[in-house]
Amino acid sequence: MSSKQALRRRTSGAAFRSSLSLECLESRLALTIPVGGNVTAQLVGSTLLLTGDALDNALVVATATGGWMAVLGAPGTTINGTDTTVTPFVTTRAVTSIVANLKAGTDLIGFTNNAFGFYNQLTFRGVAVPFNPADLQITIDTATGGISPFTLSGSLTVTTASGDDAVGIIGTVGGSVAVDLGSSSSTPGPGSGNDFAIGNPFTTFSVANRIGGSVSVVGGDQRDGIQIIGTDVGGTVSAALGNGVNGARVDGYGSTFGSFAYRGGTGDDGVLLLATPLTIRDGVSVSTGPRGKDDVIVTATTIGGSVVVNTGTGDGNDRVAVESAIRGGLSVITGAGNDLLYVSAPTIGGGLAIISGAGDDDVTCSRTTVACNTVIDAGAGNDRVLSSSLTTRSNLFVYLGAGNDQLELYDARAFAAFLYGGTGSNSLTTNAATRSGIRALRWFQFQTVNNI
Repeated sequence: MSSKQALRRRTSGAAFRSSLSLECLESRLALTIPVGGNVTAQLVGSTLLLTGDALDNALVVATATGGWMAVLGAPGTTINGTDTTVTPFVTTRAVTSIVANLKAGTDLIGFTNNAFGFYNQLTFRGVAVPFNPADLQITIDTATGGISPFTLSGSLTVTTASGDDAVGIIGTVGGSVAVDLGSSSSTPGPGSGNDFAIGNPFTTFSVANRIGGSVSVVGGDQRDGIQIIGTDVGGTVSAALGNGVNGARVDGYGSTFGSFAYRGGTGDDGVLLLATPLTIRDGVSVSTGPRGKDDVIVTATTIGGSVVVNTGTGDGNDRVAVESAIRGGLSVITGAGNDLLYVSAPTIGGGLAIISGAGDDDVTCSRTTVACNTVIDAGAGNDRVLSSSLTTRSNLFVYLGAGNDQLELYDARAFAAFLYGGTGSNSLTTNAATRSGIRALRWFQFQTVNNI
């Protein structure tokens, strides 16, 4: 294989993304269908309070005429002891905020006037659905007078406690959304875990959902998954999902966030911010926790602040791809393990730092313009670092650490470049465009130097 063929293969972002996207947010197996329990609904001032029991509660909250709310239980779940498929519960005045505490059990709650969208949302996440969407839509239309879509002017707070739970929103919330998914089944298994979603996965042609404030999701020590599709969020989207095998996926479809923050634990984490398109006005922070095999893809169209991706100090084989236009700086940090890092950001307004830690790492930085310094530190191990069409407005520093390493620089531009091979048997390959595009090119501890 020629050097040009190798370059094309290693800089294929599409191939890299496809290999991750199939694995990052694998759906869980269907849960046991919720079949019973009672939820108490009461209006205190303009706040709707929903309180579940220890059984498996399943219900939908829909907007009715005048800002009133209808609370409808799935078959087997009563509201204030009443079967709402026969007699719907509807508030007698407008609701501005909702607080739901569903307590223990395998619970499911949706905030929507669209039964089919909610059904799609749940089944897409791998959750068993305890209702027929056509029947539920008739019940919703009867109770609400056919009002659509779901609209809440104030805040929404949901706590689900222990159990395998699902929370979904399709519509508009004027204030903030706070969801505490709690811990799931005491005995982890393929069907255990919690889910939170905003948006209908099969309505992707426009932004259909809006959250005026922030979105905060807290998980437990089992599997937690969140997905946000086609939703404008005025504030920060933050997820702290605990120590399970967790995932967060955002499909923008033209939407805008204030900022995004993700924190994982000791399990495997998958985080996808996908340009479909997606604009994040401020920064992005992804910290997947100290251990685990983690996958992170950031392809949001534009990010207004800085981006920090940190997969922890553990020895998992992590994979990170960043392909956004970033107005601030970019830092990608991985720990021990054989890590795969790919950066192809059109513009980076600050500096670029890639630190891959110990292990046999593969680092690619292509088609990127950096306003300040670029630092690549591959750590100990037998590493391969490839730079293709990297423009650094200031200085480029590369540290390969101990091990038998390979460094390839094609079409690189910088004021100065300082390349350190470290102990071991190291090779450096540059082309003519690199040698002419860097005013001061210095290298140290390379046993083999190839000029092509």
